[in-house]
Amino acid sequence: QQGVVLFPSLLNDSIVRALRGDILERSTTHGAVDRSMNIRSPSNRQLTALPVDQNPSALEAIARHLTPFLDEALQDTKHLLLEHAAYRIAPGAAEQEFHRDDSVIDSRIVSVQISLVDTMAEMGALEVQPATHRGET
Repeated sequence: QQGVVLFPSLLNDSIVRALRGDILERSTTHGAVDRSMNIRSPSNRQLTALPVDQNPSALEAIARHLTPFLDEALQDTKHLLLEHAAYRIAPGAAEQEFHRDDSVIDSRIVSVQISLVDTMAEMGALEVQPATHRGET
């Protein structure tokens, strides 16, 4: 109901290491698309859309771990992929203003962010404003 679920250990260390290596390799290969212009404060940030067909192991690992939760949360077994990307932030990146990543309010859409490095509040880690998905703010 709050629109926020945190899985502090959704993926084990070996899967995270494999995903990180896979994403670093795939973000520089043919088919990856630089989407950095879509970032609100692009300085020292890179957003790369990754081709789904070149990254099946990452999607399979994520899907395997999230599917039972998504089936229950969405009350539907059909899950759609809206975006698959790698977001890299370099030291010195400016703080972003609070914003909504998806402007479409649709109860069938979930946003999944998987940090492939340890993050802490002082690093500007993800902040979430609960229940804003219901338009009650």
